[in-house]
Amino acid sequence: MSSTKNINFEYLGLIILSFFPLYSFFLVSVAIFIYVIFALISKFTNKKRLRKKNHTIIFLHIVFYLLLIARLFFTENPIEGLKDLQPSLSLIIFPLIWLISNTSLDNKESDTLFKYFTLSSFILGLYILFFSLYFAFTTNQDFTIYYEQVKYFYAHPSYVTLYFLASIIFLFLTFGKRSKRIKIVSILLIGFFIFMIFVFSSRIVVLILFIIGLFELFRRVHISTYKKMMILMFSCLIILASVFLIKPLHKKVKETINPSALVLPQKKFPTSTQIRLGIYNCSYPIIKENWLLGIGGINFEREINICYDKFNNHDKISYNSHNYYLYVLGSSGIFCLLILLLLLFYHFKNAIYRLDYFYIYFLLALIITLLTENFLSRVYGVVFTMFFLTVFMKSKMRETNE
Repeated sequence: MSSTKNINFEYLGLIILSFFPLYSFFLVSVAIFIYVIFALISKFTNKKRLRKKNHTIIFLHIVFYLLLIARLFFTENPIEGLKDLQPSLSLIIFPLIWLISNTSLDNKESDTLFKYFTLSSFILGLYILFFSLYFAFTTNQDFTIYYEQVKYFYAHPSYVTLYFLASIIFLFLTFGKRSKRIKIVSILLIGFFIFMIFVFSSRIVVLILFIIGLFELFRRVHISTYKKMMILMFSCLIILASVFLIKPLHKKVKETINPSALVLPQKKFPTSTQIRLGIYNCSYPIIKENWLLGIGGINFEREINICYDKFNNHDKISYNSHNYYLYVLGSSGIFCLLILLLLLFYHFKNAIYRLDYFYIYFLLALIITLLTENFLSRVYGVVFTMFFLTVFMKSKMRETNE
């Protein structure tokens, strides 16, 4: 019995969950279920206790999801409404576990969890890379990341590149604590992840990476101003070279910065930026009329697509709002959006108080990503977010790595 009390079952559950980038939708659900069971066991068996919980953050998480549930009142078919909420169910599961469980993680355990996540991201990246090379070779096409053709794994660029970004941040911030051999491995992994982000042509993640890189560069007081400027110039040259040499990235950057291309998607074959502009154009009048309480998630996206039909594009697919803040406002109203913003603010406050730069950069990446993606309405986006927030919330204050 005493040996059982020395086992941190919740930590074991998080280890299983840390490999979620490699799981199918079904296996992600199984991993979450195992984590919940293990966390409940730890409630009664584990001796490692959190000295203090942040009840304000937990309360805001729970209130936020309850307000999302409230939009069911606007849904004609409750079954459809529940299905719409199902992908984001982890937004309430994890905070409830934070409330029930008192288990803490020491720095070694949290670092191990991030290592396993980084390993799973590396395996996923390798698979996508070699699959795309194989697909290009067998179909006699130019090489790019054929994420829509990838089998067995979820490979959407907006999600996978965030896995890579989180891995880069972790490897970089812990670089100084590693042995020489591990440092070499870390450099190679960072190079691989940066390469994959650029090849995936994820503009928003490239931007986030650059912003975090700038912040890291100028916060390190032991580096001379001359060296900082040289590093900055070298980084800018790499980014510019990548933009011109990687065709998909060049195309996306060009359509973003070209003023003549920033128009509504009136053509048969609009750019991805024009499609987003069309979606935002359709979202505005809906939100203007329903900003107080929203009209429900299904109704909001249905109204967007009815409006979007006027553009008569070649591809007839169903679009979401591509902005989680707009989605929350249009589906659940202004109070739900304010709770979300307050929740992010308190997480930032907690991260700054703890001086945990990984926590800070993670939140920065999440806040920017929500401007372009309905990230917290998708299973992998929610699990990614809640896995990291769980580790941050349950970890002891981390040592600042200079």
